[in-house]
Amino acid sequence: MSRKAVTVAFVIASLVSIRVWAGPLPSISQSERARLRRWKVVTRVDKSTKFWRPTAFVLFAVSPKQVMSVVKNISSYDEYMPKVAKSTVVRRKGRTKAWAVIVTNLPWPMRDAWVAVKYAWSSLGQGAYRLDWMRERGSMRKYWGRLDLYPWGRYWTLAVCTMQAEPDANVPLSLLNKKIVWGTKQLLLHLRARVDVMQRMHILRSWSPD
Repeated sequence: MSRKAVTVAFVIASLVSIRVWAGPLPSISQSERARLRRWKVVTRVDKSTKFWRPTAFVLFAVSPKQVMSVVKNISSYDEYMPKVAKSTVVRRKGRTKAWAVIVTNLPWPMRDAWVAVKYAWSSLGQGAYRLDWMRERGSMRKYWGRLDLYPWGRYWTLAVCTMQAEPDANVPLSLLNKKIVWGTKQLLLHLRARVDVMQRMHILRSWSPD
């Protein structure tokens, strides 16, 4: 299905409120829905703490299971994620937990920063999925995030990503906060681009925790 056809179908689905997911969703305004329909990223930023906590929303033209099949492949992050120089899985526990070392390619003074991260993915029920990650050690004081994938309409996915980071370096706070907002948006955009390529190549698979 072409992107234009999916957009038209999304508008129709929005009008008749077709949804598979019956659980709670983040409140999304009409103007934000309009941006999502144009395949834009909607971003909100919680500035209540010293280190900002951005949340980004974007649509995928595939199912949550298909998106999760890509994002859970942590060892491929260095092939498409922005500023990731190397991603190595060092341990797995069952089908839903993994530990990885992520080395970044960031500007000075955070160049070659690395972090050991625990990843856990799970089913939220009714076709929705979640990926959580948390720093365990490394050259970042704090790094955590969450990616929720909700069915949206009959065939698409609403992805909601929240991240927060605190480097172990003397970085101007204004620059750091802008970069974490940028990084949250770029994570979703690069993930969507990867999914689109795999779909066109007919190598996109579906994931299930069962």
